Amino acid sequence: MIDGGRLDIVVRWDGARAHVTAPVLRRPDINALLAGCTATEALVRLPAIYSLCGRAQAICARTAFAQLGVAAGSARDAAPPLPDGRSIAAEMIFEHLWRLWLDWPRLLDRPVCTDALAHANGLLRSAITEATTISAAAFVSEKVSAYFACDRPAWTALDEATGGLADARLMGAQGGIQGGTQGGAQGGDTAGRGAPTGAGAGAGAPVDAAPWPSDSPVGRLLDRLGSLDAETHQRPRRPLRPLPDVPLQELLAGLRRPFDAAFAAAPTFRGQPYETGAITRFASHPLVTGHLRVGAIPSARLTARLLALIEAVAVLEGSRPPPPGWVEGLRLGPDEALARVETARGQLLHYLRLRGDRVAEYRIVAPTEWNFHPAGAIADEFAAAGCVTRGTVVGTAQAPSRVAPAGIARRLRAAVLSLDPCVAWSVVVEPEGGRA
Repeated sequence: MIDGGRLDIVVRWDGARAHVTAPVLRRPDINALLAGCTATEALVRLPAIYSLCGRAQAICARTAFAQLGVAAGSARDAAPPLPDGRSIAAEMIFEHLWRLWLDWPRLLDRPVCTDALAHANGLLRSAITEATTISAAAFVSEKVSAYFACDRPAWTALDEATGGLADARLMGAQGGIQGGTQGGAQGGDTAGRGAPTGAGAGAGAPVDAAPWPSDSPVGRLLDRLGSLDAETHQRPRRPLRPLPDVPLQELLAGLRRPFDAAFAAAPTFRGQPYETGAITRFASHPLVTGHLRVGAIPSARLTARLLALIEAVAVLEGSRPPPPGWVEGLRLGPDEALARVETARGQLLHYLRLRGDRVAEYRIVAPTEWNFHPAGAIADEFAAAGCVTRGTVVGTAQAPSRVAPAGIARRLRAAVLSLDPCVAWSVVVEPEGGRA
Protein backbone atom coordinates (compact mmCIF):
# COMPACT_ATOMS: atom_id res chain seq x y z
CA MET A 1 0.00 0.00 0.00
CA ILE A 2 1.38 3.39 -1.03
CA ASP A 3 1.07 6.24 1.46
CA GLY A 4 -1.85 8.33 0.24
CA GLY A 5 -0.60 11.51 1.92
CA ARG A 6 -0.91 13.58 5.07
CA LEU A 7 -2.12 17.01 6.19
CA ASP A 8 -0.40 18.84 9.02
CA ILE A 9 -1.36 22.19 10.53
CA VAL A 10 0.99 23.82 13.04
CA VAL A 11 -0.07 26.86 15.07
CA ARG A 12 2.59 28.89 16.87
CA TRP A 13 1.56 30.44 20.18
CA ASP A 14 3.58 33.49 21.31
CA GLY A 15 1.85 33.82 24.66
CA ALA A 16 -0.75 36.26 23.41
CA ARG A 17 -1.60 35.36 19.83
CA ALA A 18 -1.76 32.30 17.61
CA HIS A 19 0.12 32.41 14.30
CA VAL A 20 -0.50 29.97 11.47
CA THR A 21 1.00 29.44 8.04
CA ALA A 22 -0.25 27.39 5.11
CA PRO A 23 -1.31 23.80 5.88
CA VAL A 24 1.23 21.25 4.70
CA LEU A 25 -0.46 18.72 2.43
CA ARG A 26 1.79 15.90 1.28
CA ARG A 27 0.61 13.77 -1.63
CA PRO A 28 2.18 10.98 -3.70
CA ASP A 29 3.13 11.90 -7.27
CA ILE A 30 0.22 10.27 -9.10
CA ASN A 31 1.58 11.26 -12.49
CA ALA A 32 4.87 9.47 -11.79
CA LEU A 33 3.10 6.42 -10.34
CA LEU A 34 0.76 5.96 -13.32
CA ALA A 35 2.91 7.17 -16.23
CA GLY A 36 3.45 4.37 -18.71
CA CYS A 37 0.60 2.24 -17.32
CA THR A 38 -2.08 0.66 -19.42
CA ALA A 39 -5.67 1.38 -18.41
CA THR A 40 -5.95 -1.91 -16.53
CA GLU A 41 -2.63 -1.39 -14.73
CA ALA A 42 -3.72 2.08 -13.66
CA LEU A 43 -6.99 0.72 -12.30
CA VAL A 44 -5.07 -1.84 -10.25
CA ARG A 45 -2.65 0.74 -8.82
CA LEU A 46 -5.19 3.37 -7.76
CA PRO A 47 -6.78 1.37 -4.90
CA ALA A 48 -3.27 0.78 -3.52
CA ILE A 49 -2.84 4.56 -3.28
CA TYR A 50 -6.28 5.64 -2.07
CA SER A 51 -7.72 3.73 0.86
CA LEU A 52 -10.58 6.23 1.25
CA CYS A 53 -13.17 6.62 -1.50
CA GLY A 54 -11.42 3.82 -3.38
CA ARG A 55 -14.57 2.87 -5.27
CA ALA A 56 -15.11 6.45 -6.43
CA GLN A 57 -11.47 6.65 -7.55
CA ALA A 58 -11.82 3.46 -9.60
CA ILE A 59 -15.08 4.60 -11.22
CA CYS A 60 -13.58 8.01 -12.03
CA ALA A 61 -10.53 6.40 -13.67
CA ARG A 62 -12.67 3.95 -15.63
CA THR A 63 -14.88 6.83 -16.79
CA ALA A 64 -11.87 8.88 -17.94
CA PHE A 65 -10.47 5.99 -19.99
CA ALA A 66 -13.91 5.24 -21.43
CA GLN A 67 -14.07 8.73 -22.97
CA LEU A 68 -11.14 7.72 -25.16
CA GLY A 69 -12.66 4.36 -26.06
CA VAL A 70 -10.35 2.41 -23.75
CA ALA A 71 -11.77 -0.32 -21.53
CA ALA A 72 -10.14 -0.39 -18.09
CA GLY A 73 -10.08 -3.29 -15.66
CA SER A 74 -11.64 -6.74 -15.79
CA ALA A 75 -14.96 -7.82 -17.23
CA ARG A 76 -16.35 -7.50 -13.70
CA ASP A 77 -15.16 -3.86 -13.61
CA ALA A 78 -16.87 -3.21 -16.95
CA ALA A 79 -20.14 -4.72 -15.70
CA PRO A 80 -20.06 -4.42 -11.89
CA PRO A 81 -22.69 -6.24 -9.78
CA LEU A 82 -24.01 -2.91 -8.51
CA PRO A 83 -24.50 0.06 -10.89
CA ASP A 84 -22.01 2.87 -10.40
CA GLY A 85 -24.48 5.32 -8.85
CA ARG A 86 -25.63 2.90 -6.16
CA SER A 87 -22.06 1.70 -5.59
CA ILE A 88 -20.99 5.29 -4.97
CA ALA A 89 -23.95 5.72 -2.60
CA ALA A 90 -22.84 2.68 -0.57
CA GLU A 91 -19.33 4.08 -0.23
CA MET A 92 -20.72 7.51 0.67
CA ILE A 93 -22.89 6.03 3.41
CA PHE A 94 -19.92 4.37 5.08
CA GLU A 95 -17.82 7.54 4.89
CA HIS A 96 -20.66 9.63 6.34
CA LEU A 97 -21.31 7.14 9.15
CA TRP A 98 -17.60 6.96 9.95
CA ARG A 99 -17.54 10.70 10.59
CA LEU A 100 -20.94 10.86 12.33
CA TRP A 101 -20.53 7.78 14.54
CA LEU A 102 -16.82 7.89 15.29
CA ASP A 103 -14.80 11.03 14.48
CA TRP A 104 -17.29 13.76 15.43
CA PRO A 105 -18.32 12.06 18.71
CA ARG A 106 -14.64 11.65 19.69
CA LEU A 107 -13.93 15.31 19.03
CA LEU A 108 -17.06 16.53 20.83
CA ASP A 109 -16.96 14.07 23.76
CA ARG A 110 -20.01 12.09 22.73
CA PRO A 111 -20.48 8.28 22.69
CA VAL A 112 -19.10 6.48 19.63
CA CYS A 113 -20.83 3.69 17.67
CA THR A 114 -17.87 1.45 16.82
CA ASP A 115 -19.74 -1.87 16.63
CA ALA A 116 -22.54 -0.50 14.47
CA LEU A 117 -19.99 1.12 12.14
CA ALA A 118 -18.08 -2.16 11.72
CA HIS A 119 -21.31 -4.04 10.95
CA ALA A 120 -22.41 -1.38 8.47
CA ASN A 121 -19.00 -1.55 6.79
CA GLY A 122 -19.35 -5.29 6.17
CA LEU A 123 -22.87 -4.97 4.79
CA LEU A 124 -21.99 -2.04 2.54
CA ARG A 125 -18.92 -3.79 1.14
CA SER A 126 -21.09 -6.79 0.31
CA ALA A 127 -23.62 -4.47 -1.30
CA ILE A 128 -20.90 -3.18 -3.64
CA THR A 129 -19.34 -6.54 -4.51
CA GLU A 130 -22.40 -8.79 -4.44
CA ALA A 131 -25.28 -6.34 -4.99
CA THR A 132 -26.82 -7.31 -1.63
CA THR A 133 -28.37 -3.90 -1.10
CA ILE A 134 -31.53 -4.90 0.76
CA SER A 135 -29.86 -5.98 4.01
CA ALA A 136 -27.39 -3.07 3.93
CA ALA A 137 -30.09 -0.47 3.32
CA ALA A 138 -32.36 -1.98 5.99
CA PHE A 139 -29.62 -1.98 8.63
CA VAL A 140 -28.51 1.57 7.83
CA SER A 141 -32.10 2.81 7.78
CA GLU A 142 -32.76 1.30 11.20
CA LYS A 143 -29.61 2.80 12.71
CA VAL A 144 -30.17 6.22 11.15
CA SER A 145 -33.69 6.26 12.59
CA ALA A 146 -32.21 5.56 16.03
CA TYR A 147 -29.53 8.20 15.51
CA PHE A 148 -32.12 10.80 14.57
CA ALA A 149 -34.56 9.46 17.22
CA CYS A 150 -37.43 9.74 14.74
CA ASP A 151 -39.16 7.34 12.40
CA ARG A 152 -38.23 6.76 8.79
CA PRO A 153 -40.98 8.91 7.22
CA ALA A 154 -39.85 11.95 9.22
CA TRP A 155 -36.26 11.92 8.01
CA THR A 156 -37.12 10.65 4.54
CA ALA A 157 -39.19 13.81 4.09
CA LEU A 158 -35.95 15.79 4.30
CA ASP A 159 -34.69 14.00 1.18
CA GLU A 160 -37.89 14.88 -0.65
CA ALA A 161 -37.17 18.53 0.14
CA THR A 162 -33.82 18.28 -1.66
CA GLY A 163 -35.32 17.60 -5.06
CA GLY A 164 -35.43 21.30 -6.03
CA LEU A 165 -31.85 22.37 -5.54
CA ALA A 166 -31.53 24.36 -8.74
CA ASP A 167 -31.18 27.55 -6.73
CA ALA A 168 -28.26 26.01 -4.81
CA ARG A 169 -26.53 25.40 -8.13
CA LEU A 170 -27.19 28.98 -9.18
CA MET A 171 -25.91 30.43 -5.92
CA GLY A 172 -22.75 28.37 -6.15
CA ALA A 173 -22.19 29.50 -9.72
CA GLN A 174 -22.54 33.14 -8.70
CA GLY A 175 -19.48 32.87 -6.51
CA GLY A 176 -20.50 32.81 -2.88
CA ILE A 177 -23.22 32.31 -0.31
CA GLN A 178 -23.74 34.91 2.36
CA GLY A 179 -25.56 34.96 5.62
CA GLY A 180 -25.76 36.80 8.92
CA THR A 181 -22.28 37.82 10.02
CA GLN A 182 -20.61 36.74 6.78
CA GLY A 183 -19.14 39.70 4.96
CA GLY A 184 -18.61 40.46 1.30
CA ALA A 185 -20.92 41.23 -1.56
CA GLN A 186 -20.75 38.11 -3.69
CA GLY A 187 -23.37 35.46 -4.26
CA GLY A 188 -26.95 35.02 -3.28
CA ASP A 189 -28.27 35.77 0.17
CA THR A 190 -29.47 32.54 1.76
CA ALA A 191 -30.97 34.22 4.80
CA GLY A 192 -34.71 34.37 5.06
CA ARG A 193 -35.43 31.16 3.14
CA GLY A 194 -37.84 29.84 5.72
CA ALA A 195 -35.35 28.68 8.33
CA PRO A 196 -36.84 29.21 11.82
CA THR A 197 -35.20 28.58 15.17
CA GLY A 198 -35.60 25.64 17.48
CA ALA A 199 -34.45 22.44 19.17
CA GLY A 200 -31.22 20.74 18.26
CA ALA A 201 -29.90 23.89 16.64
CA GLY A 202 -26.75 24.32 18.66
CA ALA A 203 -25.92 27.78 19.94
CA GLY A 204 -28.22 30.11 18.10
CA ALA A 205 -28.43 28.34 14.74
CA PRO A 206 -31.99 28.59 13.38
CA VAL A 207 -32.97 25.08 12.31
CA ASP A 208 -36.16 23.93 14.01
CA ALA A 209 -37.37 22.31 10.76
CA ALA A 210 -35.19 19.37 11.82
CA PRO A 211 -37.25 16.26 12.61
CA TRP A 212 -34.85 15.05 15.29
CA PRO A 213 -35.39 16.09 18.94
CA SER A 214 -32.71 18.05 20.75
CA ASP A 215 -31.91 15.09 23.04
CA SER A 216 -31.33 12.68 20.13
CA PRO A 217 -27.73 11.60 19.38
CA VAL A 218 -27.55 13.90 16.37
CA GLY A 219 -29.26 16.74 18.26
CA ARG A 220 -26.69 16.54 21.07
CA LEU A 221 -23.83 16.37 18.56
CA LEU A 222 -25.04 19.48 16.75
CA ASP A 223 -25.54 21.24 20.07
CA ARG A 224 -21.92 20.57 21.08
CA LEU A 225 -20.66 21.76 17.72
CA GLY A 226 -22.95 24.77 17.91
CA SER A 227 -21.29 25.78 21.18
CA LEU A 228 -17.92 25.78 19.40
CA ASP A 229 -19.39 27.68 16.46
CA ALA A 230 -20.79 30.31 18.83
CA GLU A 231 -17.23 31.22 19.81
CA THR A 232 -16.27 31.94 16.20
CA HIS A 233 -19.30 32.93 14.15
CA GLN A 234 -19.37 36.51 15.42
CA ARG A 235 -16.11 37.12 13.58
CA PRO A 236 -16.40 38.50 10.02
CA ARG A 237 -16.19 35.85 7.32
CA ARG A 238 -15.90 35.91 3.59
CA PRO A 239 -18.95 34.44 1.85
CA LEU A 240 -19.05 30.67 1.72
CA ARG A 241 -17.97 29.71 -1.79
CA PRO A 242 -19.22 26.23 -2.76
CA LEU A 243 -17.82 24.76 -5.97
CA PRO A 244 -20.74 25.00 -8.42
CA ASP A 245 -22.81 21.83 -8.74
CA VAL A 246 -23.13 22.21 -12.50
CA PRO A 247 -22.64 19.86 -15.47
CA LEU A 248 -19.00 18.98 -16.08
CA GLN A 249 -18.93 20.89 -19.37
CA GLU A 250 -19.84 24.10 -17.50
CA LEU A 251 -17.34 23.41 -14.73
CA LEU A 252 -14.61 22.85 -17.33
CA ALA A 253 -15.10 26.37 -18.68
CA GLY A 254 -13.99 27.82 -15.33
CA LEU A 255 -11.04 25.51 -14.66
CA ARG A 256 -7.53 26.72 -15.38
CA ARG A 257 -5.65 24.96 -18.14
CA PRO A 258 -3.38 23.11 -18.50
CA PHE A 259 -4.25 20.46 -15.92
CA ASP A 260 -0.70 20.33 -14.61
CA ALA A 261 0.83 19.60 -11.21
CA ALA A 262 0.31 23.18 -10.03
CA PHE A 263 -3.42 23.04 -10.76
CA ALA A 264 -3.81 19.62 -9.15
CA ALA A 265 -2.10 20.87 -5.96
CA ALA A 266 -4.07 24.14 -5.66
CA PRO A 267 -7.14 24.07 -7.92
CA THR A 268 -9.22 27.15 -8.68
CA PHE A 269 -12.46 27.89 -10.50
CA ARG A 270 -12.65 31.18 -12.39
CA GLY A 271 -9.39 32.10 -10.71
CA GLN A 272 -10.71 31.63 -7.15
CA PRO A 273 -10.43 28.81 -4.59
CA TYR A 274 -13.73 27.07 -3.91
CA GLU A 275 -15.04 24.61 -1.35
CA THR A 276 -16.55 21.25 -2.19
CA GLY A 277 -18.52 18.69 -0.20
CA ALA A 278 -22.14 18.07 0.73
CA ILE A 279 -22.47 21.82 1.31
CA THR A 280 -22.19 22.28 -2.47
CA ARG A 281 -25.47 20.48 -3.13
CA PHE A 282 -27.40 21.37 0.02
CA ALA A 283 -26.47 25.02 0.54
CA SER A 284 -30.06 26.19 -0.02
CA HIS A 285 -31.75 23.63 2.24
CA PRO A 286 -33.48 25.38 5.18
CA LEU A 287 -31.60 23.28 7.74
CA VAL A 288 -28.32 24.49 6.26
CA THR A 289 -29.22 28.12 5.59
CA GLY A 290 -30.19 28.48 9.25
CA HIS A 291 -26.57 27.85 10.24
CA LEU A 292 -25.18 29.91 7.37
CA ARG A 293 -27.30 32.87 8.42
CA VAL A 294 -25.39 33.19 11.69
CA GLY A 295 -22.01 32.20 10.24
CA ALA A 296 -21.93 28.78 11.94
CA ILE A 297 -20.09 27.22 9.02
CA PRO A 298 -18.90 23.89 10.55
CA SER A 299 -22.46 23.24 11.74
CA ALA A 300 -23.75 24.01 8.24
CA ARG A 301 -21.28 21.53 6.75
CA LEU A 302 -22.23 18.82 9.24
CA THR A 303 -25.95 19.37 8.63
CA ALA A 304 -25.38 19.16 4.87
CA ARG A 305 -23.62 15.85 5.50
CA LEU A 306 -26.69 14.54 7.33
CA LEU A 307 -28.80 15.43 4.29
CA ALA A 308 -26.27 13.76 1.99
CA LEU A 309 -26.49 10.61 4.12
CA ILE A 310 -30.29 10.55 3.76
CA GLU A 311 -29.96 11.03 0.00
CA ALA A 312 -27.37 8.24 -0.30
CA VAL A 313 -29.58 5.78 1.62
CA ALA A 314 -32.42 6.47 -0.82
CA VAL A 315 -30.11 5.94 -3.80
CA LEU A 316 -28.70 2.70 -2.39
CA GLU A 317 -32.11 1.16 -1.80
CA GLY A 318 -33.33 2.31 -5.20
CA SER A 319 -36.15 4.59 -4.03
CA ARG A 320 -34.60 7.49 -5.95
CA PRO A 321 -32.07 7.66 -8.83
CA PRO A 322 -28.56 9.01 -8.36
CA PRO A 323 -28.54 12.81 -8.79
CA PRO A 324 -27.34 14.19 -12.15
CA GLY A 325 -23.61 14.63 -12.29
CA TRP A 326 -22.56 11.93 -9.84
CA VAL A 327 -20.57 10.29 -12.68
CA GLU A 328 -19.59 12.31 -15.76
CA GLY A 329 -16.88 12.24 -18.39
CA LEU A 330 -15.72 14.46 -21.25
CA ARG A 331 -13.41 13.86 -24.18
CA LEU A 332 -11.20 16.94 -24.43
CA GLY A 333 -9.27 15.94 -27.51
CA PRO A 334 -8.03 12.91 -29.42
CA ASP A 335 -5.97 11.70 -26.45
CA GLU A 336 -7.28 13.76 -23.49
CA ALA A 337 -10.22 13.18 -21.13
CA LEU A 338 -11.69 14.54 -17.91
CA ALA A 339 -13.95 12.65 -15.49
CA ARG A 340 -15.84 13.65 -12.37
CA VAL A 341 -17.37 11.54 -9.61
CA GLU A 342 -19.24 12.80 -6.55
CA THR A 343 -17.87 11.45 -3.25
CA ALA A 344 -18.76 11.86 0.41
CA ARG A 345 -16.23 14.71 0.54
CA GLY A 346 -17.22 16.43 -2.69
CA GLN A 347 -16.22 16.49 -6.33
CA LEU A 348 -13.36 14.27 -7.53
CA LEU A 349 -11.69 15.04 -10.85
CA HIS A 350 -9.40 12.83 -12.97
CA TYR A 351 -7.50 14.20 -15.95
CA LEU A 352 -5.98 11.73 -18.42
CA ARG A 353 -3.72 12.08 -21.45
CA LEU A 354 -2.69 9.00 -23.40
CA ARG A 355 0.22 8.26 -25.69
CA GLY A 356 -0.85 5.26 -27.68
CA ASP A 357 -2.50 2.89 -25.20
CA ARG A 358 -0.47 4.04 -22.19
CA VAL A 359 -0.73 6.91 -19.72
CA ALA A 360 1.33 9.94 -20.71
CA GLU A 361 -0.11 12.21 -18.00
CA TYR A 362 -2.53 11.64 -15.13
CA ARG A 363 -3.75 14.22 -12.61
CA ILE A 364 -6.16 13.77 -9.73
CA VAL A 365 -7.86 16.70 -8.01
CA ALA A 366 -9.49 15.36 -4.85
CA PRO A 367 -11.85 17.33 -2.59
CA THR A 368 -8.99 17.81 -0.11
CA GLU A 369 -7.06 19.92 -2.63
CA TRP A 370 -10.05 22.25 -3.03
CA ASN A 371 -10.89 22.52 0.67
CA PHE A 372 -7.34 23.02 1.92
CA HIS A 373 -6.22 25.48 -0.73
CA PRO A 374 -4.03 28.00 1.16
CA ALA A 375 -6.31 30.87 0.11
CA GLY A 376 -9.58 28.98 0.44
CA ALA A 377 -11.91 27.60 3.09
CA ILE A 378 -9.19 26.58 5.53
CA ALA A 379 -7.77 30.12 5.51
CA ASP A 380 -11.20 31.43 6.51
CA GLU A 381 -11.31 28.89 9.35
CA PHE A 382 -7.90 30.02 10.61
CA ALA A 383 -9.17 33.59 10.74
CA ALA A 384 -12.48 32.62 12.38
CA ALA A 385 -10.57 30.74 15.09
CA GLY A 386 -8.66 33.91 15.91
CA CYS A 387 -5.34 32.97 14.33
CA VAL A 388 -3.04 35.61 12.84
CA THR A 389 -2.27 34.33 9.35
CA ARG A 390 1.11 34.75 7.74
CA GLY A 391 3.22 33.25 5.01
CA THR A 392 1.19 32.01 2.06
CA VAL A 393 -2.14 31.85 3.87
CA VAL A 394 -4.73 34.37 2.76
CA GLY A 395 -7.40 35.04 5.37
CA THR A 396 -9.60 37.74 6.85
CA ALA A 397 -7.70 40.09 9.13
CA GLN A 398 -8.49 39.40 12.78
CA ALA A 399 -7.84 41.04 16.11
CA PRO A 400 -5.43 39.19 18.42
CA SER A 401 -6.99 36.04 19.84
CA ARG A 402 -7.91 35.98 23.52
CA VAL A 403 -8.49 32.25 23.47
CA ALA A 404 -6.11 29.81 25.14
CA PRO A 405 -4.07 27.49 22.88
CA ALA A 406 -6.21 24.46 23.77
CA GLY A 407 -9.35 26.31 22.68
CA ILE A 408 -7.81 27.30 19.35
CA ALA A 409 -6.69 23.71 18.72
CA ARG A 410 -10.20 22.42 19.43
CA ARG A 411 -11.80 24.98 17.12
CA LEU A 412 -9.38 24.20 14.31
CA ARG A 413 -9.85 20.45 14.69
CA ALA A 414 -13.61 20.93 14.34
CA ALA A 415 -13.06 23.11 11.27
CA VAL A 416 -10.70 20.57 9.66
CA LEU A 417 -13.09 17.70 10.39
CA SER A 418 -15.97 19.66 8.88
CA LEU A 419 -13.89 19.99 5.68
CA ASP A 420 -13.00 16.28 5.98
CA PRO A 421 -9.57 15.67 4.43
CA CYS A 422 -9.13 12.29 2.77
CA VAL A 423 -5.73 11.80 4.40
CA ALA A 424 -4.41 11.42 7.93
CA TRP A 425 -4.19 14.83 9.57
CA SER A 426 -3.12 16.68 12.71
CA VAL A 427 -3.51 20.10 14.31
CA VAL A 428 -0.73 20.98 16.73
CA VAL A 429 -0.29 24.17 18.78
CA GLU A 430 3.35 24.83 19.68
CA PRO A 431 5.02 27.63 21.63
CA GLU A 432 6.83 30.11 19.41
CA GLY A 433 10.34 28.82 18.77
CA GLY A 434 9.66 25.07 19.02
CA ARG A 435 7.94 22.29 20.87
CA ALA A 436 7.17 22.43 24.55
